[in-house]
Amino acid sequence: MVKIEASEINERFPLSVSLLGNWILENLRRDQEAAKEMGVPVLEEKGSEKWAHDFAQVVLTHSPRQLYDFFDAQGIIISISLDKKDQDTFLVWNNQERHSYTAPTRSEAEQKGFMDTFQTLEEKLKQTSSTIR
Repeated sequence: MVKIEASEINERFPLSVSLLGNWILENLRRDQEAAKEMGVPVLEEKGSEKWAHDFAQVVLTHSPRQLYDFFDAQGIIISISLDKKDQDTFLVWNNQERHSYTAPTRSEAEQKGFMDTFQTLEEKLKQTSSTIR
């Protein structure tokens, strides 16, 4: 299983974590609309910002593979594949960077890929917020 340190991501990439929480909340709202139509009880809107942060922590800690969908939605595609030349090595790449790197296990490759992609997204968000000011 992929091991991600949520506290490190929170500290290093606060804009990205906020965006992740909002993305999760938006998906939750969409799911709740469908649940309402089926007559299923739904969560209240009170405290939704706190929920967004809490759900982001859950994804980071317990379900990091959802990050693939999150990064896809941000236009950053992560690719992890087995090296054709060295079957004991995984290649990691994302479509925003012009380099790839290797890892000895798939879990380590995913961890490196997520951290690198969080860095890419954080830089992108900082540039966007500085041009808005």
